[in-house]
Parts: sequence; C-alpha cells; structure tokens
Amino acid sequence: MAKSVKPIQILGVILLGGVVQVLLGVLDQGSHRDSPGKAVIEFAKAYYQKDPAMSARICSDQLREEGMVAVDDYRQLAVVEARARGIGFRNLTYLAYHLKAETEYISDTEARVRLTGKRRTSINRIYPAIAILFDIGKTYPIDKTFPVIKEGDRWKVCDNLSVLFREV
Repeated sequence: MAKSVKPIQILGVILLGGVVQVLLGVLDQGSHRDSPGKAVIEFAKAYYQKDPAMSARICSDQLREEGMVAVDDYRQLAVVEARARGIGFRNLTYLAYHLKAETEYISDTEARVRLTGKRRTSINRIYPAIAILFDIGKTYPIDKTFPVIKEGDRWKVCDNLSVLFREV
C-alpha cells in the first residue's frame, strides 16, 4: 500500500502547481494594461540599449518633427564614437535596472513621470549581471522626469529628442 502513495502525492503536487499557474495567469492580467510609468520604463530600457524599438514609445509629434532620423542618428553617432575609440558598439550601451517610475497625472491624457534607477555598461548580455553580482564597474544613477501623453490607447514619451539624445 505504501508504494501507491508516492505516485498519488506526486500527481497531487503537479495538479496543485497547475492550479497555481492558472491563478497567477488570471491575476496577472492587470499588469498588461498600459500606464505612463510602463511607457517610460520601456522607453528608458530601449534608449539606454540604443535599440530602435524606443521609437514605439515616442509620441507622434516628436517622431514627425525629429523623426526616426533622430533615433537613427543617435545610433549612428554611437557606432562612429565606438569605432573612433577602437571598441565595439555594445561597449556604449547600458543596462538600465532598478527602475522606478513615479507618475503625476496632469489630466486624463497627460502625465509627468519621474524615472529613477541605475545604469551600467552592457558590453555583452552577461557582463551587467556579473558586474552587479560582484559590484565591479561603474554605476550611473538615473533621475529624469519625462512628459508623457496618451495617444489612442498607449502612453508615449513626448520629450525633446535632440536634448535627450545628447545626455548619454
């Protein structure tokens, strides 16, 4: 009789794990809603990685005025700078982490988000994790306030790109 108890216990644990996964999935639905803080954090992560995906979180007015040209120029300047210094493009990218967003709503479609956190050089995908773990390399603080507007159903950063791109 003792031999049949173990398979039942294992099956019970597996079923309980499945139920917990379903409950966590249902409870997590609220985190997929867009918010000003989420928009700024997504933008900041892409911005510091010099990822062109940042343009998805830039308001259409800024994209029309300065356009993808500004985003592409920002990336191209980094490539040129990296070559001039004799290093790779990845050496000029940063990992943004411990990001916290404090939102001040101005209206239903406007907000101001203060982003705080840290950034660290991201030579490759493993380097930031190792640097954080062993506390090596320099950490740069992030403390910036972004104006954010709602366009359609998405919040977007509406900061002056030419000033923003000169900062890093």
